[in-house]
Parts: sequence; C-alpha cells; structure tokens
Amino acid sequence: GPVSDQTPLRHSGSSATHESETRPVSAPPVSVDGGPAPVGASVSRYVVLEELGRGGMGRVLRAYDPKLQREVALKEVRRDRLDAESTARLVAEARAMAKLSHPNVVAVYDVEEVATKEVVLAMEYVAGQPLDEVIEEQGALAPHRAVSVTRQILKSLAEAHSHGIVHRDLKPSNIMLTYTHDEQEIVKVLDFG
Repeated sequence: GPVSDQTPLRHSGSSATHESETRPVSAPPVSVDGGPAPVGASVSRYVVLEELGRGGMGRVLRAYDPKLQREVALKEVRRDRLDAESTARLVAEARAMAKLSHPNVVAVYDVEEVATKEVVLAMEYVAGQPLDEVIEEQGALAPHRAVSVTRQILKSLAEAHSHGIVHRDLKPSNIMLTYTHDEQEIVKVLDFG
C-alpha cells in the first residue's frame, strides 16, 4: 500500500496521561522537510510529544489532541511520496478504517490533507510492543499464547474484511501487543494501508 514502508509504532509505557489539562492548545508549526518534530510543535491541530518512528513514506508521532484531550498516534505521509491516486486511496482507506470498531484494530480518528506537504492520519495511540520485538526478545511464543495472539489477529482481519478492507502489509512489526488494566494481553493490528 501507499504507506507500507512506514516505520511502525514502536513504544512502550502507558498511553494514559495525567497532564491533559496542562498541555498547550497551540504550538508553532512543524516543517515537513524530514527534520525532527520538536516537542511542543504542532501538526494540524495536534501537539507533538515525540517521534516514534520514521520510514521512506513519512513518520509516526505521539501527539496530543487538545480538542478531544487525548493522546494519539499521528502518521504523516509525505505528499511527494504519493501521486494523486495514492493520496485519494489513502484518504478513502482511512475513512473506511474509521468506520471499524473492534478491540483488535487500531482506531482511526481523523485524516487530513495538510496544505500541499502531507497527509496526516490520527489514530489510537497504543502503548505496547510490536510482535517482532517480542519474538526477538523472548523467542517463540508459548503455544497457548501463540493461539491467543493468532485468534485476535484473525478477528481483526475478519472485521476488516466484512467492511471490504484488506490488510496489504500484515507482518509481526504491524501487530502490537498491549495489556488491559487487568493485565489481559490484547493484540492491536496496525497499518492497514
């Protein structure tokens, strides 16, 4: 897909924030020249908290949405990496993904074409670890855990397929493992583009 070589979200820690009330409402704009996104800079209405990853198509940022008062993951896709057809497909896919509501699919909150420089997707921020890193650090998953992870992946794909959406880049780095407040492991499938 048009964003398939984007570096996936790679982060850990809690996505909850107790500083929501103190985050800035506006900030200086960020240039899209590939330079680092400084903390406190803005991308559209979102305030950058940190850069999570970078790839040939753009970068992924952890950001704060002052309008809805929550953290989000922003995927900036550089417009020079997209032709008009790819841009239209990316926006259409983001709109389709935004209609999905499933515990194993990363929620898409917004898509915006920012000036002539980029397309920005605002998505659910998932605090967790990609499956490829888990396997690298811990080795093969225990059979019961592998079954649980696989079932959750298949449920996310079934939900997407029921809406006519096909994941064109399913791989361990696009599968995040995270935990609920009661320590239940949850799979979140990313990057359906």
